[in-house]
Amino acid sequence: MFGYKVFFNKETNRFDYDTNVSEVQYPLPDGTSFWFDKLRSAITSCDGYNIQLNSNMLEVKTCKDCGELFMFTRSEKDWLANNNLKPYARCFSCRKKRREK
Repeated sequence: MFGYKVFFNKETNRFDYDTNVSEVQYPLPDGTSFWFDKLRSAITSCDGYNIQLNSNMLEVKTCKDCGELFMFTRSEKDWLANNNLKPYARCFSCRKKRREK
């Protein structure tokens, strides 16, 4: 399957998109890369993600264990604070691996 990749760019702190079609890679990283079958969908999606980032709806962090980028919403952060829990320092995959140990 081929598509257009939307990804989080650490340097610009924004979502960007590839204009070249490439093969979809699985498994997908933890919520910082997305694939679309049409370039127009990738561009629209990319713009939407950046609007959400600019309005502080999402937060992008680097995982403490694996170094991958991961996102969580402002409501998740608020829920953690209301329950006296620290914000996530690890991506979902690494948190899951730690729980299974």
